[in-house]
Amino acid sequence: MAPHLSVPRRVRIAAGVAIISFAAVLAAIEAMALRGQVDFSRQVLHLNGYWLAIPPIALEGGTLAAATLTLWAVLAGDSAALSRLMTAICIAAAAYANYRGAQHAGRPTLAAEYLAGASVLAYLMWHTILTRIRHAELRTADAIEDPLPRFRLLRWLLAFNETRQAFTIAVRENLTRPRDALSRIREIPALPPARQTPPTDEPDTVDHLVALAAERGGKRLAIEKAAQIISSHEPTRVQQWLSKRGIDIDLSYVSRTLKDQPQAINGNGQHS
Repeated sequence: MAPHLSVPRRVRIAAGVAIISFAAVLAAIEAMALRGQVDFSRQVLHLNGYWLAIPPIALEGGTLAAATLTLWAVLAGDSAALSRLMTAICIAAAAYANYRGAQHAGRPTLAAEYLAGASVLAYLMWHTILTRIRHAELRTADAIEDPLPRFRLLRWLLAFNETRQAFTIAVRENLTRPRDALSRIREIPALPPARQTPPTDEPDTVDHLVALAAERGGKRLAIEKAAQIISSHEPTRVQQWLSKRGIDIDLSYVSRTLKDQPQAINGNGQHS
């Protein structure tokens, strides 16, 4: 039984296979592009002999030079906008030459588009390689954010609120692992339920005030109790509060009673 390959060796083999495959594909694309440009030289420019190679060399050489400048700028961390534009212009010219050459050679429109698309495909592949290199350089320099965590669709369906909160925290704190984002959510303690003050209009309280007001000298106690319940010493408010509960007391009597009663002092050192 053959021994298992180590991980680095497998990676090197995979990289080598990928490079060879890419080189083969790129060579096939360039061969098709050269065929169209030779037709362009012969049919459109009416060149013969060695002159047939001049337009392909000019177009492909210009594209290669612009692509090399782009790669140089990307590896150096400089702006590659101008060199990318030059590469795109050269590729566009090559695609046009392929298309026109195929048309003048009597090939069908589909064949002309196929040859023109070969040049565009070569540029897209080169652009993808440069983008990956650029991202790798930026990530090495810690100048690019880490990728966001990926949550399974089933989690979004079954635990939408928790997943949404975890994703929000991952965006804010630049977290990549879903487990870390979920841990942050579960570490946040739940807020305690708000304390509910007992209602002041319970039937036993109202009945007690009514009975208290009916007794001799009980109106004064009812006024003091009402002022304590509504936390106010304004005679009008106290009188209206008692009146709504069926306890009718003259406003002047309420005013005298509250005036004689010392007001409570709140936390700010002021009378309430």
